[in-house]
Amino acid sequence: MECVRDGLSEREKIAEAERVMPPACGDEFARNEPPITAGELLGEIAPLIEEYFLGDVRYDGKEIVYRLPNGQKFYLSAASE
Repeated sequence: MECVRDGLSEREKIAEAERVMPPACGDEFARNEPPITAGELLGEIAPLIEEYFLGDVRYDGKEIVYRLPNGQKFYLSAASE
């Protein structure tokens, strides 16, 4: 699906997109994805934490346990509305 606004210059299209954000035209796929559970969301987030942060990351299907190198420990959980 193409997102165009006929009759507007490129500059006007950009200004309109910035004024209306979000969602941007490229988000059509994301808006049409089926709902996910809180556990699935955490399952997607855990590898990102592991990749971008120093420390130990554990995910048990219910919560993420993140331990920093200095010994601090965090429990991350999610709930949906």
